[in-house]
Formats: sequence, C-alpha cells, structure tokens
Amino acid sequence: GYTRVMAIPSQEVKMVFVLDKTGKVIHIQILDSLGNKYLNASCYDAVRLSKSFGPVPKDQLTGDVLVVPFIFGWYTY
Repeated sequence: GYTRVMAIPSQEVKMVFVLDKTGKVIHIQILDSLGNKYLNASCYDAVRLSKSFGPVPKDQLTGDVLVVPFIFGWYTY
C-alpha cells in the first residue's frame, strides 16, 4: 500500500476563557486562528470538557472571576 502524507502548517489558536471562583469554566472565546475549524473545535473542546480547574486562589480573582488568556500551538518541525 501507499502512505499518504498531508503537510499541515504550524498553527496557533489564541483564546481566552473565564473561570468562576470555584474553577468552573463559564466562558470560552477564540480570539485568533488560521481558521482551521477542526483545530479550533479541538482547542475549544479541550477547555470546555475540563469542566473545572479547581478553586481559584482569591488573590488571582478579578471580582469573582479569573480571565485566562491561552495559546494552543500545533507545530510541525
């Protein structure tokens, strides 16, 4: 048989998510990406499916939430 190789360029998905004081994810937003819908969905789901990150230390809260900027990277070498 033949092996088919697809070259996928390096990509980053920049996103932000918000945790309440218990560590529950209450908001997720993709800010920037190259538009790969499958990679975007995987990154979104990685945060969404985590459900809870555990209690947020009080000194890290802004009001009752913690805003977390995050970059997922897919790098080919």
